[in-house]
Amino acid sequence: MNRIENIGRLLEKNTLLFERHFEFPPERLWQAVATREGLSHWFMPTPFEIEQGGRFSFEGGWQGTVTRVEPPRCVQFTTDGSDEAWLRFEIEPTSEGCLFRLIDKMGASADPGKIFSGDTPEHLVYQPGGLGTHWSGVVSGYHGFVDALESHVSGREVPCDVDDLGRRYMPVLDAWHA
Repeated sequence: MNRIENIGRLLEKNTLLFERHFEFPPERLWQAVATREGLSHWFMPTPFEIEQGGRFSFEGGWQGTVTRVEPPRCVQFTTDGSDEAWLRFEIEPTSEGCLFRLIDKMGASADPGKIFSGDTPEHLVYQPGGLGTHWSGVVSGYHGFVDALESHVSGREVPCDVDDLGRRYMPVLDAWHA
């Protein structure tokens, strides 16, 4: 069986969700998701201003504007040139700690073929939903980032093989877009 622990799920054709429960107060997670130092430990380093309208520039050339800030509950990064493409981190208090959500909405023209070279393995650029949908490398990458967040805030290693996840998410993507 191709069971994937903490699997992501599709909310809409172009909107992906990962959720993870943490036994920590929301403020602890907020420091990890809404500060330069915190993000550099588990996501991508970026010089950004954590304020409404602040600029971000994630490693690898993805840049834009911080379009939503609600401490300690939500921060949203909107990609330059597209009001429809954004990444949001949400934190919801629970009786045991908090629920973290990573929600990514792809822009209508998102295409791994325009980003990667022809020698990128198929299991990392597989995009059965067509333009504007998540491809296997993005899905497995976000999965790995959430695992890394868990490692960072818990202090214990959460093993993750993003390359293997890329292969394992291929049939999941097929099912999502069937």
